[in-house]
Amino acid sequence: MPFFTRGISTLPGITGLSLSADGVGLAHVVRQKEAPPVLKACEFLRNGDAREQAKAVQELVRGHGLIHGRSVGVMDLGSYNLLQVEPPDVPEAEIKDALRWQIKDLIDFPLDQAVIDFFRAPTQARRGQANVAYVVAARQTQVRRSAEMMRDAKMKITAIDIPEFALRNLVSLLPEDPQGVAFLYLTPSSGLITVTRNSLLFLARDINIGATELHRAAGEGVGNDAADMPSEFQDLLESIVLEVQRSLDYYESNFAQAPIGSLVIAPTDPEIPGLFPFLQSYLGPRVKRLDLGALLEGADLSPELQARCLTAIGAALRTE
Repeated sequence: MPFFTRGISTLPGITGLSLSADGVGLAHVVRQKEAPPVLKACEFLRNGDAREQAKAVQELVRGHGLIHGRSVGVMDLGSYNLLQVEPPDVPEAEIKDALRWQIKDLIDFPLDQAVIDFFRAPTQARRGQANVAYVVAARQTQVRRSAEMMRDAKMKITAIDIPEFALRNLVSLLPEDPQGVAFLYLTPSSGLITVTRNSLLFLARDINIGATELHRAAGEGVGNDAADMPSEFQDLLESIVLEVQRSLDYYESNFAQAPIGSLVIAPTDPEIPGLFPFLQSYLGPRVKRLDLGALLEGADLSPELQARCLTAIGAALRTE
């Protein structure tokens, strides 16, 4: 998927690197033919400005012996635009240029400063309904920053990807994936809902509610009973339920798919008391927590570390 650059390395596995406002996450994964993937390294370093992050990437790569290995960078959620458009009727070789002009009024920065890529959504089921493509548009400076950090750490750049696809790689390991699965991922400042089936990303929906806001609204001593929850916290949870339900309804109606049977919740940092039982009570699909230990060998990690490194782990699972 986006911003693809190919590198060659004899070091087994792929290193995923995630950059966020809070720090740098690194994960190194080696896939096996007849066994679950192995998580060889996973670490998150909190830091601030670009110089500190560049130094942190170099320290992590060197410390884990990953110099000259293949790497996939993953952009921070919200640092790019993901736009749903009707793809133009042009030859495949010309479609990217055509899409650039199609989105020029949909982004808030000059077109000549944009790096774009696209992917097609699965064919929609309604008769006469147009096909859909998703266009990823990011500032050149954002993409270049990630690429330079990886090159300065002496890594071979395989790709710079987006969280939607990094999480798709992870969700595809779930036993529910062949039947379809919804996934809820909350960063400290925002969130993402995806619906995938058979490793295909059908839809992705951003939500403007993050773990920090939820944790603050929950206050102290929140239990499992909605009647005892602070009203602000309950309102936020109801908003998440509504967004999940809208995503599920769109998936079923537009793609003529069977109802989704499972919603998987990613770990959060900070942890959100009351989130799991509330969603379990108000949504139709079975709600379960993501258990990385059941999907990857060596993934005995704290929930906080899982939350901070989840997109890095997903990026390290890339197979394309």
